[in-house]
Amino acid sequence: MIKALAFVMILCGAASALEMRHPADYYSPASWPKFTLRVNKATTLRDVFAAGLRPYLTDPQSHVLEFKHANLRLADSGGKLLPSVAVEQAEVRPQPSGLYNLILRSQSSTTAEARAAMTEWLPYIKKTPADLYAFLKEVDLNPVNYDDPKLGKYPDGFAGTWEGRHKEQFSVWFQKSYFREVPLRLTVQVSWHLVRTPAELNTFYEGSIPPPPGYEKESMAQPDDFGPDHVLEMMHAKGIPTLKGMGLTPEMAGVGRPTSKRQPRDQAAPPAPPAAEAAV
Repeated sequence: MIKALAFVMILCGAASALEMRHPADYYSPASWPKFTLRVNKATTLRDVFAAGLRPYLTDPQSHVLEFKHANLRLADSGGKLLPSVAVEQAEVRPQPSGLYNLILRSQSSTTAEARAAMTEWLPYIKKTPADLYAFLKEVDLNPVNYDDPKLGKYPDGFAGTWEGRHKEQFSVWFQKSYFREVPLRLTVQVSWHLVRTPAELNTFYEGSIPPPPGYEKESMAQPDDFGPDHVLEMMHAKGIPTLKGMGLTPEMAGVGRPTSKRQPRDQAAPPAPPAAEAAV
């Protein structure tokens, strides 16, 4: 009964999404501004602001800031530019001593889009195109349980991690969206927990996080469109029939609140791998 009710609520949301609060290009990464952020041992909230980004508070008492809709390239401590990430939503956890972590999440993607987005990251996480093809094939066959520790083959979401020059830690993986047509969100994280001392890790802001030095006049108030993009509105903006685009059964509706927010065209399966990959 509860699962059926949850499914009905999702269907009701589909109708309200058709009102379109934003124009279609609002959801297009091609229209989002470009930024570059240098990552090093001492990266701070001021560096984030200096890069042109404007994170804001989603809750006055939260220790997490957010920004969204940015094409962001990270540069490691050696100055090397990492692949660009089309960021739908990002989380920034600053501390007085510097950043604790930065999490970048893309829009939800078809398996074909996920393949293109992850390909540039393969050398960093020491995986091959054949590995990626096998993973995406499993996602197409088993979109709900591919990452289940007991039922799936990829409980880590095709993850990979490496360290920068000063022990800043980079991680890349796919987050599950629970939507069949767009089952994956590319996620990139930078963590400084290995860089900070125990005392620094246990030091937090008193009260709301303030703007960094030099940016005191900048507002940290959340905009009207804060939070993840609306998945059903995205589906409508992309011209996908709502119910088919959701790809949900009543059983899947009971899994939890979907986190994906983007629905491009249907894509049943990733393209076949090149002959050399198929032979691996």
